Amino acid sequence: MRCCQLVLSILVVLLVHSSVVQAAPMVFFGKFDAPDFNQLNTAYPNGGENYCVPTSCADGIVWLHDHGFGALPDASQEEDIINELANLMGTNPDAGTGSTGAINGMESYLRRYYEDIFSDSFGVSSSTSESLEEQWEKVENYVSQPDTVVILRCHGYSNGYIIASHAVFLAGYDMTNYASSENFEVSVHDPYTGPTELTDTYTVEAENISGNYYYATTEYVGTDDFPVDKVSVYGAYAFQIVPEPGLLALLITSMLAMLNMPWFGRQSNR
Repeated sequence: MRCCQLVLSILVVLLVHSSVVQAAPMVFFGKFDAPDFNQLNTAYPNGGENYCVPTSCADGIVWLHDHGFGALPDASQEEDIINELANLMGTNPDAGTGSTGAINGMESYLRRYYEDIFSDSFGVSSSTSESLEEQWEKVENYVSQPDTVVILRCHGYSNGYIIASHAVFLAGYDMTNYASSENFEVSVHDPYTGPTELTDTYTVEAENISGNYYYATTEYVGTDDFPVDKVSVYGAYAFQIVPEPGLLALLITSMLAMLNMPWFGRQSNR
């Protein structure tokens, strides 16, 4: 019985200590220090013209490596990461990457290094039941997590017409002005613009294009084949490496298991 009381006392002390230590967790507001890999590279089929998804995901993989998930490859393996992601995603050099392939491929890649992976694919569009503000707040919640990376799905517009689909790594954004003007800033690492600037920051305007917010791309480094003037954000992927239980959680679990063992509290025959 004394053993039981001792274990319970230790458990209470640990729980109280845990609540004090964890009262002010570190908050990540963005991932601006992620790499900005360029998809336009002769190391990829068709020069990487349609490698935006694996390249954006590679930005996320290296950011995770640099922030506590060291089993993942680092930036020195850029081309290997992107080529392997493209293979797992079924990326077509001439047509790009499908949504299902993107999710399954990224999950498969991450599971090579960490077992417990969570992913979410959702729309950022007025065609869904949630308001656009609620959807962007969901994006903000994901990008603020220290174990999660977000890829935005976009449409490239030229003179009001969709001419391409695209994907970019979300570094962060500021919704400070949302309530008053419905305009806010989004910071992305765009694999098509290349690493000329580490982070491209655009103003996401309230004007609607096909039910979605867009950001104007006046600074966009376009080409004759890709004369985009606006980019409409219509969805997002979020990928999370679920943290393993900490030492404290394992200790508490073990103690609780011990309390249920039949010899605990057994009367002495003496």
